[in-house]
Amino acid sequence: MGNPKTRGFTLIELLVVIAIIGLLASIVLVSLNSARGKARDARRKADLQQLSKALDMYYDDNGFYPSGSCPWSSWSCWDTLVPSQYVSRVPEDPK
Repeated sequence: MGNPKTRGFTLIELLVVIAIIGLLASIVLVSLNSARGKARDARRKADLQQLSKALDMYYDDNGFYPSGSCPWSSWSCWDTLVPSQYVSRVPEDPK
């Protein structure tokens, strides 16, 4: 059958492999979190550009910008300020 001491892996070899797998997994997780943050920032920029273009189209059609009577913290007034012909939805902050 062979010498039983020559079969299989030693404990040190297994620990080294587990440590390498853990290191690679942590690198992947860090890069995924960075990519998620960049994707959220790109979405935020695109939403702001969409709102800017919608407000400019509103100005081109009406000769004035919508009234600024709503507080900035109240997103519910964007539905009345910017009609659906300019924006299909009110952007939300991506999580």
